[in-house]
Amino acid sequence: ARALGEKGACVLVNFLQRRDAADEVVSDIVASGGNAVAVAADISKASGIQALADAALESFGHVDVIVNNATPLIQRKPLLDHTWDEIDGYWRTYVESAFRLAKQLVPTMKERSFGRIVHVLTTYISGTPPPHMAGYVAAKSGLWGLTKAMAVELAPFGITVNAVSPSTVMTDQLEAMSESRRRALAV
Repeated sequence: ARALGEKGACVLVNFLQRRDAADEVVSDIVASGGNAVAVAADISKASGIQALADAALESFGHVDVIVNNATPLIQRKPLLDHTWDEIDGYWRTYVESAFRLAKQLVPTMKERSFGRIVHVLTTYISGTPPPHMAGYVAAKSGLWGLTKAMAVELAPFGITVNAVSPSTVMTDQLEAMSESRRRALAV
């Protein structure tokens, strides 16, 4: 978000709980001469996606780039200990939100024959995933399928759809993890 803002992009920073972190990113972008706003929207809900899309269009008139990188709290536990609601939470956040946000914002991209959509995946969708990550891996795999299908359908309109699959990213979700475990993941 900072890099895009520093290069002149108008940036909408979505957050669920950490207004302070979103405001810091917005302040950094504005300080570098960019334009940014923070919006609180729960993208695991249709109403949150609508609010996010409305805020983007009201703030900037159109959207050129969508980066889908939100995540629910990742729970490591055996498959059979999960409830369907927990599994569905991953699907709503990763797959349904990407689909619904595209439904809201791709029409303006098509009108201008330009758009960029980036989905953040995980290296866990390749090869053997770690244990106790079934809901997360299944939903990220679903997002990979959606990414490929969107790329094929939207390319004729000048819209590219790509995915990146980073290894572990040090986020607030890893704060409870031991320092030695975090160091091992950072390698």
